[in-house]
Amino acid sequence: LSVLDAAKAADILCFVLPLCKPDQAALAGVKKGGALEAYLSDAVDEAGRQFITLVKSQGMPAVVGILQNLDVAPAKHHSALKKQCANFFTEEFGQGTKMVVDE
Repeated sequence: LSVLDAAKAADILCFVLPLCKPDQAALAGVKKGGALEAYLSDAVDEAGRQFITLVKSQGMPAVVGILQNLDVAPAKHHSALKKQCANFFTEEFGQGTKMVVDE
């Protein structure tokens, strides 16, 4: 509840989307083209989804999306992961959302 109060009073909200390195077993069972999902699978948990829903309902300040831990993915996936994360931030927080990459 205090997080919602802080978001209500904030001028800018920073939303961090951390990539996680999937284990080899998870990658082995992934269909072609689905490897990106494995890096984002645990990025937003249920509490994070609830926070997004609640803060949207009370009105949001400007949002800056931060993509964290890009270095856990192979370089060949960086561009696609950045694009997928940018799409996530736009879908969840709107067109005015800025995204930065913490490398």
